Amino acid sequence: MAKEEKFRERTAKTAEDSAVTNYESEAIPYSTKSSTPPGRLTLKEYNESLSRKRAAEHKGYIAQFEDWLLSDKWPELDACYILAGLIPKSMEADEEKLIRVVDGDRPTSSDISEYHRIKGIWLSSNHEKSNPEKFVDSGSMDLSGSVRPEYAYIWGTERGIKSPWLDSAITAGKFIVEDKALAAISAQGEIHHQYFVGLQLMIALEESRETIFDWAFLLFRSLQEKKFISSFSKLGLEDLSDAVACARYHVLSNSIGGVSVEYMEESNKKAWVRFRYPRWIYSGAALCGIPIEVSRGYLKGWYAHNGVSLGNPNLGFVCVSEDMTGQFGLCGYFKEYDHKLSSNQLLRFSPNERVPEFSSASQPKLSDEVWGKRRLVEAKRNYSVSYFENSLLALIEVAGIDTARKYGERVGRLIGAQYYQSLAKQIGAVEGGPKESAEFLATMMTGLSIECSIHADDHKVAVIRHSIPKFLQNSGHQHSDVLLQSWIEIWRGTIISCQIIMETDCEVLSEKNELRWTIRVK
Repeated sequence: MAKEEKFRERTAKTAEDSAVTNYESEAIPYSTKSSTPPGRLTLKEYNESLSRKRAAEHKGYIAQFEDWLLSDKWPELDACYILAGLIPKSMEADEEKLIRVVDGDRPTSSDISEYHRIKGIWLSSNHEKSNPEKFVDSGSMDLSGSVRPEYAYIWGTERGIKSPWLDSAITAGKFIVEDKALAAISAQGEIHHQYFVGLQLMIALEESRETIFDWAFLLFRSLQEKKFISSFSKLGLEDLSDAVACARYHVLSNSIGGVSVEYMEESNKKAWVRFRYPRWIYSGAALCGIPIEVSRGYLKGWYAHNGVSLGNPNLGFVCVSEDMTGQFGLCGYFKEYDHKLSSNQLLRFSPNERVPEFSSASQPKLSDEVWGKRRLVEAKRNYSVSYFENSLLALIEVAGIDTARKYGERVGRLIGAQYYQSLAKQIGAVEGGPKESAEFLATMMTGLSIECSIHADDHKVAVIRHSIPKFLQNSGHQHSDVLLQSWIEIWRGTIISCQIIMETDCEVLSEKNELRWTIRVK
């Protein structure tokens, strides 16, 4: 391994020295002379380079990289190279030449600098080399071990190291990564999403159409006031016209939550959005059980208020299709008129208008550099959690605290029970008694960045403690205990769904902002 590192480090230095010469010669990329100056390609090498680039454009990486993807272990040094986008030209142990994963070319000085940066972070990290899920061989000195490829990838993503060549391989099914932390984050997003859908159905079943509208209006108006203007800078909307900025906001912000929305721009004063099925907000067959007042409430609460928030009295929204009417999904456009709109003109319905043709080339997209895989999974979870929190706060205001508590806790228990099997499969949990249930909860809590302590002395009782999630500590609402108890019922529901009949007590330790669960066989 010491010999291998010496060869590779010498190659890195050679590549770094030649990078400047190579890029000084870009005007004439190859030489036809029999004696080729350093840093210049022969015509044959140049043609080979073009061929590699064409192949890589399709996959996102060169063909030689697939040999490394098939390997069940990477030497630590090679793991650092791969995370920096470099690989040896072949898998021979003494191979000296390094090439770029994305195009097969020689590394640039910035490539080499990135490698040194990643290697420094790797050396300063605690890798738990005795853990067989991370290391095949711990090695006797620095960079002398062999690491699981999936661990190297996860380690990199957790530290913000972008590896689009590995992301492309994952998408193509060439590189399998089972990230339990990401699975738990995703599972938390799913259970809070389904809670929101269940709460909509409960309100639709128990309350009047007027109450349903008022609840949806208040929910989406509160979200609009909290998120709309504050997100403009993050989404790069500040320098756009108001109509275009609004339409792009709803495309980009919803895509963060995993919602598919199409964008069509007619002019800088008129821009369309169309939500595609399946609808996130009315997941599955729930679409058939939720009344149109929910849709009308959020259009009035959010879309009609965008112009007011922007200080533009001429901006309104025109809805041409709705989800519950059997048309083609929610669709409409933001338009800036030549005159001030009255309050009842901010939202209009015009079902017979023709929708412009969609072009994928004009679709706004989130930056891959800013929105990596982990950040998107976390953002999708936060999107769902936000609806859990704000839907209950709006229900308290509209229906009263006692009704909100009754619906909130009932929905929590039912949704937890209904989705336990799905969650357990997603995070790789094993069904069993109190100990296994405590381990399920502990794994799920990692999806909210919460660490747990478990005490299980026998097979009949288990105790688990963890901090209360921050979003339940910081709601700033005088009735925040309704949110906490409704959330607790989700996890009670998962446990009553198990084959072994168990009972669960949850004590709120307010002075420590902790919860203590006691799970026992009934």
